[in-house]
Amino acid sequence: MDDITKDIWWTWNDFDHISGREMHEILRVRQEVFVLEQNCVYVDADSLDYSSLHLVGRTSSGEIATYARLGLPGSGYAEPFIGRVLTVKKYRNYGLARHAVELCLHKIRGAWGIKRVRVAAQLYLKDFYGSFGFTQIGEIYDEDGIKHIDMILDVDA
Repeated sequence: MDDITKDIWWTWNDFDHISGREMHEILRVRQEVFVLEQNCVYVDADSLDYSSLHLVGRTSSGEIATYARLGLPGSGYAEPFIGRVLTVKKYRNYGLARHAVELCLHKIRGAWGIKRVRVAAQLYLKDFYGSFGFTQIGEIYDEDGIKHIDMILDVDA
């Protein structure tokens, strides 16, 4: 497969502007990655979907390759948060998750002018988020059988 990153079509939508078909696709890929691949039984579809922006990266054939959820300030935390970042297995190792996080940070800085953002990261992704400047706050905790940490980024730093 060639460098697919230039062929990805990115869209932002709030919950009320996502079709039923697209929400089904989003939930399907989230379940494939977070429930099946990670062998973690939990309810993925939560109330934060309603108050979040959803970033979808699709291939030229229309297939979801990558996804991220951007929570609005006050919807889960005082600051906006990035979550549910994923890349479908066959599209990994092309930097799509990195680009999705960059797009989320751009939205926070440019559109909202907000100074801080949070992630509740799986522990194994600490260095990934650290590469953007996120720093750990608090202790390691267990969420649905997976070790997590909370991390904060000052977007002006």
